[in-house]
Parts: sequence; structure tokens; C-alpha cells
Amino acid sequence: MRKHNAKQLKLSVEGKCPTRQVETGESSESVDDHSEDDGSQDQNLRELLRDVKSGLKTNNRKLDLLTNQLDHIKQCVDKTRTEYDLLENRVCDANELQADSKEHLLCMDKVLDFIKAKSEDLDVRSHRNKLQITGLLDSTAIFKREDFIEILLQDLFDQSLSAIFIVEHAQCSLGPRPPLGAPPCPIQYQDNNISLYPEFTLRVQTANCSFLPVKKLLQKADIPYASCILQN
Repeated sequence: MRKHNAKQLKLSVEGKCPTRQVETGESSESVDDHSEDDGSQDQNLRELLRDVKSGLKTNNRKLDLLTNQLDHIKQCVDKTRTEYDLLENRVCDANELQADSKEHLLCMDKVLDFIKAKSEDLDVRSHRNKLQITGLLDSTAIFKREDFIEILLQDLFDQSLSAIFIVEHAQCSLGPRPPLGAPPCPIQYQDNNISLYPEFTLRVQTANCSFLPVKKLLQKADIPYASCILQN
């Protein structure tokens, strides 16, 4: 068998076997066609792989960019959350401060009301020992005004107040001196009528008005209630 194959190969080489030579030529063309097809397929595969690699690189770059953007967004969200927590704490502190301030203001309002009432009471108390005297002339007060008022009141009350009565301060009204022939200033003495008025505040005067019905009854009964009060 080997000898036969060798003989056939020799004949084909020498050209003495055309039939076999033609068959051998057809096989070579077929192999060349297959080789060209394989080369084109390899080229297409290489281009496809190159495109795939390029697409993968592009996608990787985009993924890296998205990752960086997501990291930045995460940092912004964390910063916003931190600032929100800080703002919430500040709002809580402000609410507590506002509540404390409100309580403090309410307390201060109470203190101011108390001080106002106390000062008004003290002012009323200070006016309880003051008298407004009308009907005396300034020209009659030829010496110290306080001494003059003491002498005046002692003469009016027949020395009955000398042991307990002391004039600490006496002053004229703030009005200007009237001209000659005009009605006298609210200071006169001896032959002129003298009036004594308690110097009360508006609040005390308003409270005194509640006694007007009683005063009218006393006046109707001809009871000198003013002299009774002075004697008391």
C-alpha cells in the first residue's frame, strides 16, 4: 500500500497522472478560498474586538465620571444633613430662648405693674401730708415761707397743732405774679378767705368721687363732715 501511494505521488510529480493532478489543483484552490475566508473573519473579529474594547473603555470612563459625581452628590447630601441638624439645633435653642424670654417678660410685666402700683401708692402717701392753700398774697409772706405757713396754720387752729405740726417745705404756685388790680394769687392771709385742699392724684380723686352720694346725704342733713374730718 505504501509502495502504491509512493508510486502515485511520483507519477503526479512527474506529470504522468493528469487526472490526479487536476484533482490536486482543485483541492489547492479550495484551501486558498478557505484561507481567505478565515483571514477576513479574523479581521472582522479583530475589528469587532477593537470596537468592543473601545466601547468598554468609553463606558468605564463614563462609569468613573458617574462615580465621581455620585461621590460629590453624597458629600453634598452629607453636608446638607449636617447643616440641617445644626439648623435644627439652633431652632430648638431659639425656641427655648424665646420661651425663657417670654416667661422673663411676663415676670418683668408683673414686676413693672408692682413697681407702678407701689410708686403710685408712695406718691399718694407723699401727697397725704400736703395741703394746697389758696387765698393768700405773696406780699404778706415777708419772711421764710415755711415759718409763715406754720404761723398761719397755728393761728387758724389756735395753737392746737403746734406740738405735732412741722412744715418741711412750702412753695408758690407756678403761675406768674398777677398785675395790680388783678385777682390775688392763691396766697392771702388774715382778712381774706383761706381754703385748704388735699393734694391728691387723679386716682385718689376718682376714688373719692365714689363718696359723693354720702357727701350729699351729709350736706342734706346739714352735717359739717369736713370739720369732723379735720377734728379727727
